[in-house]
Amino acid sequence: MVQMTSLIELLDEQKECYDGLLTLAQYKREAIMGRKLQLLNQVVGTEEQFIQRVELIDQKREEYSLEIAKALGIEKENVTLTDMIEKLEETDPFHATLCTLRKQLRGSIEELRKANELNKILLKDAMEITESMMQAASTRFEYLEGNQYGGIKTGNIQHSRHQFFDIKQ
Repeated sequence: MVQMTSLIELLDEQKECYDGLLTLAQYKREAIMGRKLQLLNQVVGTEEQFIQRVELIDQKREEYSLEIAKALGIEKENVTLTDMIEKLEETDPFHATLCTLRKQLRGSIEELRKANELNKILLKDAMEITESMMQAASTRFEYLEGNQYGGIKTGNIQHSRHQFFDIKQ
């Protein structure tokens, strides 16, 4: 079956893409933790290219799967690897290969999901820290605004809602 061979090659390529995305997720984590925004932007750009490649592979995979489904007598629009594996005889040489690829793809996708979830948490934490720092700086600016930074020193202390330092009255 020519389509089956093509499908297997395509699934190998798809697994390589997922493995590449996993590597990029690890670089992304390092960039987030090291606060390296330029590296993060580069990683995200490369990640977008990988995602586009995966989408193209998915389209081809669906085409091949439909052709194979017809040849195997499967009457479904959305044919999965599991559907094909169940229809093939265990003695068929493609059976074991598809089983192995399905397991590898599932593993890669699960690792990628976990890596992305961790990166999401790290990004959220980094944003919360940045927001806290900005609030602290803003509060300090409100406190000092009327005293020195306007070029006019009135001698009066303006109190803000949140004081950065304790002040004796």
